[in-house]
Amino acid sequence: MGESARVIKKHESTYPDPLNLTTGESVSVEPRECEWPGWLWATDREGRSGWVPEAYLTVIDSTAELLRDYNATELDSEAGDNVEILERESGWALCRNADGAVGWLPEDKLE
Repeated sequence: MGESARVIKKHESTYPDPLNLTTGESVSVEPRECEWPGWLWATDREGRSGWVPEAYLTVIDSTAELLRDYNATELDSEAGDNVEILERESGWALCRNADGAVGWLPEDKLE
């Protein structure tokens, strides 16, 4: 079981069609300004784009290969929600809420 946390500030996803990538999949990547170091902007073969942890990629020039499965779904949450932290990566936490939904939350919205 993961670490328990409480949401201290509401979070709403800004990406309605998140990336869902599998190990070995190729994506194009580009550097972009981001408030969270360690993330790269990636685009899959279908043209969907989003942030991917650099640690999950092997990057060669403007393309990259996934080292592991990755789903960019963000977890919509309200202040006061309790979540289980499954993983932490570069300022974000992969969480599961009480309903069983899994997604990413910025760590600065958790305590």
